[in-house]
Amino acid sequence: MEDAIKPFNFIKEQKTYIKQHKKTLDEQLELTKQEKQDIEAAKVRIISSYQAPKSRAKEKVHNSREQLEAYNQHIIVVSTFDIQLISGILEQLISMVECEDYVYHQAVNNVNKPLISDVHQIISRSVYMIVKPTYKKEMYNSTEIRELFSSMEAFILLKIRDGIEQQEVSFYAQTDDLELVPAIEYGKYSYVKEFIDILIRHRLQNSEKHELTEMTLLELMSEFIKSKEALIAKNDARRLLEKSEPLRQKLEFDNTQKQDELERAITELETAKLHIQPVISSGAKK
Repeated sequence: MEDAIKPFNFIKEQKTYIKQHKKTLDEQLELTKQEKQDIEAAKVRIISSYQAPKSRAKEKVHNSREQLEAYNQHIIVVSTFDIQLISGILEQLISMVECEDYVYHQAVNNVNKPLISDVHQIISRSVYMIVKPTYKKEMYNSTEIRELFSSMEAFILLKIRDGIEQQEVSFYAQTDDLELVPAIEYGKYSYVKEFIDILIRHRLQNSEKHELTEMTLLELMSEFIKSKEALIAKNDARRLLEKSEPLRQKLEFDNTQKQDELERAITELETAKLHIQPVISSGAKK
């Protein structure tokens, strides 16, 4: 009974639990602190362990970029030709494949460049082209050039700012992404690109740069033409059809006109019969 009425010090007991809880919190905080220290130390070790490999990788990227740029520049060099020489060859090539005369021509291309509202600037450019003689003139606007190119009346070789004398033309260029792309647009003249690529390959295989002579170019063109016999035959048939079309239309017109004349004559004859018949009948009665 004495123990039953002995006072119980619950405050002291609660402090014991508080002390124990605080200890566990401190242990947790210490563990978290140690974890952070270990993580930072591990990060330092990992970063340090990658420094050398990253440096070597960066150097490899630099070297490979230099090699790629050097190769691209080499291709650009071997794709560069004297503009007078290559234009004369392309003039013959296009004429033979298209079965129609084309000539090399240099003219002026006026470009209307808008600056601000209602204000424009006319920029003149030199345009080098292989064009049908019928469409030769000294000055073209941009719309005319696009139409000539899309309708295959002209192959546009080069367009540059007027006043700059151009001695060479490069058929390949390098983009900012180090891609090697055609420097000119071929459109429907895809066989011209095939031929240019053959010339480039010939230079690469023979360690040549600008030493391709006109004779060599003509020989390569002659071989290339043989591979395009089917296309040439198709174009030749189309040209003959185009040339014969006006004659066919004239014959159709003449035949139609003759048919109309014949029908009018028959009509007139029938009409005359109708007028003559009563007269014949009247004479017979007498």
